Amino acid sequence: MKVRNTNIEWLRIIAMFLIVFSHFSCHGYSEMGGVKIITNVFNLSYLKLTFTGNLGTGLFMIITGYFLCTSSKVKTSRLLSVVIQVFTYSLLCYIIYTIMYGGGHFRPKEIFVALTPLIHETNWYFSAYVLIYLFHPHLNRLILNLNRQELRNLIVLMAIVWGVIPVFFFVKFNRTDFLFFSMMYFIGAYMRLYPDGRYAKSYKKALFLSVLAWIFIASMPIWTTKQISDLASLFYLNGSPLVIILSSSLFLLFLNKNEISYSSFINTVAACTGGIYLLHENPYVRSILYTDIFHLERYMKSDLMSLFTIGFVVLTFVVCAVIEFIRKSVYEVAEKVIIKNKK
Repeated sequence: MKVRNTNIEWLRIIAMFLIVFSHFSCHGYSEMGGVKIITNVFNLSYLKLTFTGNLGTGLFMIITGYFLCTSSKVKTSRLLSVVIQVFTYSLLCYIIYTIMYGGGHFRPKEIFVALTPLIHETNWYFSAYVLIYLFHPHLNRLILNLNRQELRNLIVLMAIVWGVIPVFFFVKFNRTDFLFFSMMYFIGAYMRLYPDGRYAKSYKKALFLSVLAWIFIASMPIWTTKQISDLASLFYLNGSPLVIILSSSLFLLFLNKNEISYSSFINTVAACTGGIYLLHENPYVRSILYTDIFHLERYMKSDLMSLFTIGFVVLTFVVCAVIEFIRKSVYEVAEKVIIKNKK
């Protein structure tokens, strides 16, 4: 997928920041027992406010649907590039971690998982993304065989079955990441195929109200019980009505803005977002990132926890982007050499 709109490149960067923030809150503070340790209610609200990972992945899939909905075939080069990217980070992170922290003891099962990250969903987003990419020509045929109202009805039905019902009735109801991504893909395709609907005034109101709702849910630890606050957090799940509305309206906001002047720097950073995700979310990196590198447990009772976390997130984003830029450069050079030798 080649992004051709500078506004969307900015949105990709913002989406990745949302994902990294969410991982610090979820895999960092929360999985380290932060909900029980943190006593400052404003910090608890901050944790909920930054559960934005599903919002970020939803945005990425809307972007995918918007740009990919006119494609009629799977490009082997594109698929291979993604697979190599995932494989490289999976294997290298495992090798480096095992040498530095595992005493160099390589175990057959762990090696197999590191060699097959997509099958084992080491990074669930990329596993789902690859499936969407493999199926996208067939999804596009479905889209093109539906008229505008039928496509809209399909999106609404999917949102009700795998969004409204799970959130309001507390059941999974056969929800999968593939179905959630398919729905967001259809939303992106709808916006591309029926551009007149992009300029409806309602999306700005929807964006404003959904942001208020997100903040309202995040603030609940301040003034209500934990049980009620936790139930309200279901609206942060992927496929929830709030995630669908907020990600869709945020996408429209950037899509409809006067296009920002082209920036090679922004284009380069946006192209590194996949690597940023794969590196910081790798299970071996994750096991040391929040404890051995940033020591998040030290900041759980600090009133400045949110400020420290912003700094950690920015630093993680920048370092991972630099590493991915280097990996991409090496890969592109190797690819050119291989192509040249074949000729």
